[in-house]
Amino acid sequence: MLRALPIMIRQFDLKQLPAAIADTLLSWQARANERHVLSQLDDRLLHDMGLTRQQALNEAYKPFWRI
Repeated sequence: MLRALPIMIRQFDLKQLPAAIADTLLSWQARANERHVLSQLDDRLLHDMGLTRQQALNEAYKPFWRI
């Protein structure tokens, strides 16, 4: 005999949707800006941060939606 497993469904308040979308867009914009700045740093600053040029470029070229 098979029993149905309980499924927990998260309740989502539609009133929060515009704020959630705005927060996501602002996060994406900030991430894109930070990656652009990272790509412009010189090797001395990257070394101070413990990063190589390749590591910085790998991060800088990620799509803005990837963490």
